[in-house]
Amino acid sequence: MRVYQCQLLRLLLGTALTVLAAYESPLWWIVAIPWAILCVFGILATVPLLIPIRIGAGAAQADWMSDGFIIGLVISW
Repeated sequence: MRVYQCQLLRLLLGTALTVLAAYESPLWWIVAIPWAILCVFGILATVPLLIPIRIGAGAAQADWMSDGFIIGLVISW
């Protein structure tokens, strides 16, 4: 499966999961399982990025920056 096909499938499954969850369908888990399998590699790839942030964020951050702000900034970037 090519990368763009995998991304498209992940997007479609995520949309279907959101719609099924919004309508409180009991079948949401049928879509959630393949969506989670496709997304687990991306989630696991971000774990090594979060470790240096948690270790070094305390010494270098300004007074107005919270840990949640820094982590959100890195994840959204």
